[in-house]
Amino acid sequence: MLAGETLDRIAARYYGDSTRWRLLASANGIADPLELRAGALLSVPRMDA
Repeated sequence: MLAGETLDRIAARYYGDSTRWRLLASANGIADPLELRAGALLSVPRMDA
C-alpha cells in the first residue's frame, strides 16, 4: 500500500467497483481498514465471473 491509498481505491482499481473493499479486508484479515499503514502488502483475490 502506498501512502494515501485506501481499500476502496484499491478495489476500484482491481475490480472496477470501490464497494468491494470488504473483499480485500476479509482476504487480508483486516478488522479496521483505518489502521492500515503505508507499505503494507495486500493480497488481491481473484474475482470469479
